[in-house]
Formats: sequence, structure tokens, C-alpha cells
Amino acid sequence: MLVNPGLDHDGDPVLFVHLKFRLVEPGIEPHLLSDSAISLRRALWKMGERRFPHLRYDFHDDQRILGTENW
Repeated sequence: MLVNPGLDHDGDPVLFVHLKFRLVEPGIEPHLLSDSAISLRRALWKMGERRFPHLRYDFHDDQRILGTENW
């Protein structure tokens, strides 16, 4: 995980968070990704961090996201 401070398109201070994932089988549950983003925001808020985290997910090229087979 890499975290870099920066500014969003409105010039507000934010955190750019780059999350790199290893390949997991049988795949990743999308609701777990959503829940983890919420947990991260809550943890940052609890620590006194008020900048919004912009998350970038970087998955392995062969990674399956469960439930998206028919997209």
C-alpha cells in the first residue's frame, strides 16, 4: 500500500491510497472491498485524519471478482 497526500480536482487536500493485491483464489468478494473502504475511512477519522482517501485498487491480471462472470 502506498499513501500520498495531494489535492483533488477542487483543490481540497486528500489522501491517494494505492492498494496492490496478490492473486487470491477462488476470487475476491466485492462486498469485502466495499466494507474495507468504509473501515479505512472510519479508522482514519478515529485517528484525527480528515482528508478523504481516494482508493486505487491494483489487482493481479488474472484476478477474478466473484459475481462478475456475466458482465
